[in-house]
Amino acid sequence: EVPSTTPATNLGGVGKECLVPYVYNVQQQPIGSCAMTTMNINGAEEFFKMNCGGFGSCFATTMNFAVNTKRIGEITCDEMYSCYGANLNIRGEGQPVTADK
Repeated sequence: EVPSTTPATNLGGVGKECLVPYVYNVQQQPIGSCAMTTMNINGAEEFFKMNCGGFGSCFATTMNFAVNTKRIGEITCDEMYSCYGANLNIRGEGQPVTADK
């Protein structure tokens, strides 16, 4: 497991984009990078969308969803290695949660 290089980021709302590419063999990733971070997504709205759209942009990222909605819109990993080694944890608040995509 790769240790987080930054403190947990707390998110909510309708979406998050991670587009900054991962830079191999550096201690500190570029500003705006989601790689090797922990994201706590609390209070995401219905149909929340997460886009990991850069090379390795969510590499070794831990995404913790604590939601009180019934549906998450989509989580996309559409570039090479964009979600390699990522962990996705979804905890519904007393109800099942569906991810559309």
